[in-house]
Amino acid sequence: MLIEYSINYVVRDKIYTRSIELIKNNCEDEDNCSLSDHILDRFCFDFLPQIHNIIEQFILESFSMERILYAGNYPQLCQLILVNFTQELAIRVLADESQFARIFKNQITHLVVLIDYIESRSYDDLRINVFQRIFSLLTTLTDLDFGQCSRSLHPVLTFNNSSADGCFSSTIVNLRINVRTFDDCQCLLDGRLSQLRTFMLH
Repeated sequence: MLIEYSINYVVRDKIYTRSIELIKNNCEDEDNCSLSDHILDRFCFDFLPQIHNIIEQFILESFSMERILYAGNYPQLCQLILVNFTQELAIRVLADESQFARIFKNQITHLVVLIDYIESRSYDDLRINVFQRIFSLLTTLTDLDFGQCSRSLHPVLTFNNSSADGCFSSTIVNLRINVRTFDDCQCLLDGRLSQLRTFMLH
């Protein structure tokens, strides 16, 4: 009874519920950072209905991301940190007609994408595609960190004239990415990001 009361108290306290992290603590195995179905079910059915309207930030991994984001209405949600985000999931979620687009297009201002890394030419193109879709889809985005789950590797972005065409934003203020060459930096700093104030490389 006391434990249930304590949980309910924490759930209703804005200090604890503005930012929700649904990833295993001290996750060593990057492929297994998701919480169990039992815990996710309890969160979605017991807690989420009580706090959905005050959540400002979610920290999620790819296994539970869609399940959590589509389980409620989040009028205050403006920050997302997506861990172990597969590139295929990114393409699906960031499609123009996706449920994610309909709900969050004009809402998310801060986004961290830690994407799974695979070294290949096709995945290079996919990463560029994901990067472009973020710019075109999230019209209120001011802060973007586009990185890699592994501590030692980051998805390197490299641009040519055609791949850079979709990377325009009048809202991005802070950008953190990893590019292959100095020319790639110059490509992004040619005025296409008109409000950019901070540009950091991983």
